[in-house]
This record gives sequence, structure tokens and C-alpha cells, in this order.
Amino acid sequence: MDLNCPDFRYQENAQVFLLPGDPHRLDGDNDGIACESLPSRTDTPSPAAFSVTAMDRALPEGGDGETTYRFAVTRSETLDTVVSVDWSVAGLGDAPADAADFATGVQPGGTLIFGVDQAAETVLVTVAGDAAPEATERFGLTLSNPSGNAVIAGGTATAAIVNDDGITDTRDVFRFFNEDAGTHFYTASPVERDLLIEGADRFQFEGPSFRAAEPEAPAAEPVFRFFNSETGVHFYTISEAERDLVQETQPSFAFEGTAYAAFTAPTADSIPLFRFFNTQTGTHFYTPSAAERDRVEETLPQFVYEGVAFHVDPLIG
Repeated sequence: MDLNCPDFRYQENAQVFLLPGDPHRLDGDNDGIACESLPSRTDTPSPAAFSVTAMDRALPEGGDGETTYRFAVTRSETLDTVVSVDWSVAGLGDAPADAADFATGVQPGGTLIFGVDQAAETVLVTVAGDAAPEATERFGLTLSNPSGNAVIAGGTATAAIVNDDGITDTRDVFRFFNEDAGTHFYTASPVERDLLIEGADRFQFEGPSFRAAEPEAPAAEPVFRFFNSETGVHFYTISEAERDLVQETQPSFAFEGTAYAAFTAPTADSIPLFRFFNTQTGTHFYTPSAAERDRVEETLPQFVYEGVAFHVDPLIG
């Protein structure tokens, strides 16, 4: 960003950006004083406070092409001065992202300059996709070197590059507790699982709950998944008749397709998945645990037991 004297309100602020060689051309008469026509400041302002947050905390890497992560850099307190801050990206954790993971082939970085009255800026970090199976990788964007009467209040934001290559289908169905809604969410997708673990604080991971049926197994049927936009909660059914009824009569339920496979009737190795209706939230709860079923019936009167939803395979081990 090129700066000129009209970009500043006060001479003292312009002086901060009078750099060797005067790249912004702020010292027209070469006397070492920037923008001499500007007024001097008579008060002592509080320093501007920089913070950074990840707008995209976890995204699938993608097999090819590029994926862009957004970071919001903001400043609070004083807005009537020009300030700057450097930013840099580095790998974090047990599986840190390295230079090859980024579209530029180097770990990105740069400098942000905030003009008068500017409170926010967005930094874009572009990740290069590949088809190599690997761990979910993490990186952080860190702020440093503030100038122009500024400090750093929140200096690092983290993000995850979620692996979506070469995933082995374990058939595990994973369970999360949604703290905002007070309900549970189930997914058979390792990618969706990792996206929630990395990027959604309100979803608490509770681990695998049961195993889906092998889709090619005799008598295996698809389990259908809906998203209720009114409650923010998902609904699952193996019944085609119920699926059709929901689509015809419940406009707030968006059909999302097949979640996984299960059995409508018991098989030699399957276990029942029990279903409850929560009369307080208008949502459903599912569990393969007879002990949990009994505990819910005994202690949570708002949960109405609806019987066996369908049959699934037990966890291994």
C-alpha cells in the first residue's frame, strides 16, 4: 500500500512511516520531517490493538486446485491513525503444514497497513490440493511488529487442512454433542468428522457410536438424512415411507441424501439402534446402548421412546 500525506491526520503519525529512502515520498524537501503541513497531535491516544481470528478454521484439502482460508485482522481503540502490522504463516502441531502445502510454494507472509478509520482487513492464505493420503495438517497465522502506535492483543489464529485423500472406510459412525442445541449429530464421514473437530467449538466429539452396514451386504438399506433448518438438527430414517412423508409435509427439513447403510431387521451380527423423540426440542436421539436407552427412559421424561429405528453393526473391539 502506497501512502501519501493526505492519508494521515497528524504529522507524528506520518513520521512513523518515513522509512529509509522515503518509499512513500512523505519528505518532499528531504529535511527528515514527514508531511510538515499536517497538524501536530495535542492528545495522547491509546494504542491501536490488533487481533486475528480464523474465518475458515478447517477446510477439506481437495485433490487438485486450490483452497483459500480467510483470516480477519482487526484493530480496536484508536482509529484516527495509520498503523501497520506484519503477518506470517507457520506449521503447527504434530502434523505441521510446510511450504509445499501452500499455493505459492513458500509459507505466506506480508504486511498490512490500516488507513485512518479502517478497522479490519482480510488476509487470504491459499492452500494447494493434492491426492496424497496424509494426516490433517495445521498452521497458524501470527501477527508481529506493529507500528504507528499499535500493539498486538490476539496474535495467532490457527487453521487445519483436513485430509480427504485415501481415506479407509471403517464404517464407524461418529457421534457429536451439539452444545448449542442440546442434541446429538451422527456422521459416517471421516472428513466431516475432522471438519467438526477442528472447526466447530459447539460440537463436542464423543467418539464412534456404532458401525454402519456394509452397503453391499444382503438386506442392507440406505439411511436417509435430513437437516431441520428450524432446529439446526439432523434427522435420520431408514423408512422410505417416512422419508417421503417428511419431504411432503415438513418444508423445514432439507433432504441431504444417504447418510450410511443399515438393516431394517436384525441380522446375525447386528444390534438395534434405539430412537427417542425429545418433546422439548422437537428433535430425535439415537443410541445403540441398551444401558443408555434405559437411563434416558428413567431420568429424562421429555424423551419419548419410539422403539428401534433400525439395526446396525457393533463397534469392533
